[in-house]
Amino acid sequence: MTINGLYLVTNFDLLSQNSGLSLKQGIQAALAGGVKVIQMREQLLPLNEYYEIASFAVKVAKEKGAIFLINDRVDVMQAVDADGVHLGWRSLPVKVVRRLIGKDKIIGVSTHSLKDCQ
Repeated sequence: MTINGLYLVTNFDLLSQNSGLSLKQGIQAALAGGVKVIQMREQLLPLNEYYEIASFAVKVAKEKGAIFLINDRVDVMQAVDADGVHLGWRSLPVKVVRRLIGKDKIIGVSTHSLKDCQ
């Protein structure tokens, strides 16, 4: 699958400092502005708040025809039925995640070298 268009990685601290918007408002504004993919990367939110915002975001993303990914949290991705998950170097192995989420969900992986791509 190829992803084309604007890709937003959320950062609530930057958003609130620069605009005063809530994370929900920022996601809505990004989608209204043409963002096609949102990756929720809010590592410091308590899990219940993370889940609540992800539930909202997946709904509005689907309404706009956008892709919604969860950073690292396979459990939250499954709970909100997001389009996929983005994994970092401290995440579960890709093969394990693929087995957990099935073949129809997206898996993105952060890489920092050619070796990471293998």
